[in-house]
Amino acid sequence: MDETWPMPMAALALSEAERQKKIREAWERSRRYGVPKGCLPTVAPVPPEELARRKAHNRILLDVAQPFLDHLFEQIKSRFIVVICDADGILLHCRGERLPDPLLQHHTTEGLCWKESVYGANALGTALATGEPMSMVGREHYCEAFYNMTCAATPLRDAEGRLIGGLAVAAYREEHSPYLLGMVLSTGYAIEQAYLLKSQNLYVTHLFNQLIHTTDEPVLICTEEGAIELMNRAARRKFGDYEGAPVDRIFSRHNAISISLRERRSLRDFRETFVHPVTGETREYLWETFWLDDSARGVRRLVACARDITRVVELERALKQMERLGVMGRFSAQIAHEIRNPLAIIRLAMQLMKEKGVFSGPYEEKANLILNELDRITELVQHFLRISKPAVPKRRKSDVVRLVSETCRLLESEMVEKNITLVEHYDEAVPLIDLDPDQIRQVLINLIQNAIEATAAGGQITVAVNRLEADVLITVADTGPGISTERWDEIFEPFYTTKPWGIGLGLANSKAIVEAHDGTLDVSSEPGEGTKIFVYLPIH
Repeated sequence: MDETWPMPMAALALSEAERQKKIREAWERSRRYGVPKGCLPTVAPVPPEELARRKAHNRILLDVAQPFLDHLFEQIKSRFIVVICDADGILLHCRGERLPDPLLQHHTTEGLCWKESVYGANALGTALATGEPMSMVGREHYCEAFYNMTCAATPLRDAEGRLIGGLAVAAYREEHSPYLLGMVLSTGYAIEQAYLLKSQNLYVTHLFNQLIHTTDEPVLICTEEGAIELMNRAARRKFGDYEGAPVDRIFSRHNAISISLRERRSLRDFRETFVHPVTGETREYLWETFWLDDSARGVRRLVACARDITRVVELERALKQMERLGVMGRFSAQIAHEIRNPLAIIRLAMQLMKEKGVFSGPYEEKANLILNELDRITELVQHFLRISKPAVPKRRKSDVVRLVSETCRLLESEMVEKNITLVEHYDEAVPLIDLDPDQIRQVLINLIQNAIEATAAGGQITVAVNRLEADVLITVADTGPGISTERWDEIFEPFYTTKPWGIGLGLANSKAIVEAHDGTLDVSSEPGEGTKIFVYLPIH
């Protein structure tokens, strides 16, 4: 046993000489307090609201002490009083219904204060004043009304040695026993140990709750039967409040929790794509599950922790795209070097032969076809060059509304030819912003051209320019077939296209140009609902 705290019970009891010295000192203090000696003091308990506050403050002490007090009172068949008080001597719990009035009122009324300054020298008040166990019999009490009483008391302390209350047993003098103080000491020691254990348990529980509820990662605890017993705040925020519901309400049978419950095993680094059952939002999670056995209660619990790696997955995709762009850049440079000059010579030769009449009759049409294909190859080479050497924007103050309107006029004839309606909306007072007009015009041509190709005859294309707080927003919307959500990221990847004649570089180049202007290019679309492309260009 630790020799510093708690001390062995034998060492806690005072010697008879020391006890008598403490009693004399307590009498001197009682005289200084002016406590009446010949009659019971007229005192009132603390107000009910104050008593309730004190009980709440000492809830742990009362919870652990009450069973001991009740057991002690039931075991002692004679007329005893058992009480517990707080550090200020206020009675919090009393058992003494076997004693008659008026002593009953003073010894068993919750809220009364038994400090020396109220009742004079008494075992409980003196034990609190000195911080040491105390017993008093008969005339050792200061107040004459207690001369027919015997009492033993001990202070109660927490793990740091701080006074938290007191325990006392009182009876008529004829019930006095030399073992009374030992009984109080052993019960007080048991209460202190129970208090220490419960305090530690509450502290660990508090830390556990703080840990799981303050972390940004979801934590769930499930029963063996598959019911969600606990969800921390992050789990409720990401998955919804399903505490008490079965696991299969939110997770599929291929989820880490479901697998762990079904196979009774733990999992590490289990990656899952989670689709929210209500919002439909898709997130990527890395799960870890493990089983906890509570041998005392004979139960097992599954603890599941998830880490949201959606952003990591997005960065991985971006990194792969950058790697592909790097490879394409090197490849494009080689293509440009090997093809561009011979291609120019071939086209020039074809043009000269056509002008000199080498191709006549049916061969002229074939010559035009060859020249068109040479132009197409030249455009493809130019796309490669733009990828390998993206142009740095040559910024100057530009009128975005005018730029958008002029681009619409360039493509308006194609819309008329396809019987597509063009609707334009422009905010007033859209400021001039620094941009490269040629590059942004290329972006607009790509976006509007895509809208024209996606829109059927009789459809509508809407082009708008709006001023936001920090950006100018350009919107190009069509009434075409739309794009499924899972393809939103793919449409900006180089060489991804759904057109049989396309090469899949228009949107990739457009996104690169917008990002070079410190802007963003976003998409919003649903199958059958058309597509909206948003270009955000910063004002400053």
